[in-house]
Amino acid sequence: MSQHLADEKILSLMSVGDKRVVLTFARANMNLSKAARLTYMSRQGMRYRLENVRKNTGFNPMDFHDLCRLVSAIEQERRDYDRQSYDASGG
Repeated sequence: MSQHLADEKILSLMSVGDKRVVLTFARANMNLSKAARLTYMSRQGMRYRLENVRKNTGFNPMDFHDLCRLVSAIEQERRDYDRQSYDASGG
């Protein structure tokens, strides 16, 4: 299976909220308390959401390498969406 197809499978298992939580956690340098503050969640709520991502995707966002994989897939999806929007607009 190609990398892109594998990433699409991962992303299909994540909600928009899950993606937001993962990106915020990464931007907070994997600091759970800081990420929780940035998303107006409790620390336990943030941990719960990250644990759900792990259960649903098999990738643990609390692990640096797995977090990198998740962020990479989310950012690629965003670039693909932007490219499609640009092409559709005749740009």
